[in-house]
Amino acid sequence: MQKQDDGELQPISYYSRTLTATESRYPANKIELLAIHNSVKYFREFLYGRKFTILSDHMNFKYHTNLQNPANIVARWLMDLSEYEFDFQHVKGKNNLLADYISREKHGHTDMSADTILPASMNTQTINTLITQELSDEIILAAQDTDDDIQKIKSSLQEGKHKNK
Repeated sequence: MQKQDDGELQPISYYSRTLTATESRYPANKIELLAIHNSVKYFREFLYGRKFTILSDHMNFKYHTNLQNPANIVARWLMDLSEYEFDFQHVKGKNNLLADYISREKHGHTDMSADTILPASMNTQTINTLITQELSDEIILAAQDTDDDIQKIKSSLQEGKHKNK
């Protein structure tokens, strides 16, 4: 999703996949975390190195991040997500009609039109929305100024300690 100048969210791309047989037996909160993990992984080239916001009705996301000893697979997903800079915002489930419809409706065939799956009259909002923020030179420079490793490199260069050999 991309936030327009008027504040409206506009879809720019979609990602989905069917759960495996094993994944379909996961509890709902684990499936929601899997969806966030896989979505971020899928859009990695657009998200890595940029700050973005995840909008979800998945209240347990913060629960997973605060676990002392998460299950191995959950720990791996959280470790993967830790590579990214993002905010998490909870959106009430009743405001996510589109997401609920898509995730709960069982479609027996794949040749359905978008109008069949998502009626035009449906008030559409989404779950697991990723909103990216511009990454300007000023933001990069400010981040470098607060990074200890970058400061050590700059200091060494200014003091002439770095010599090409």
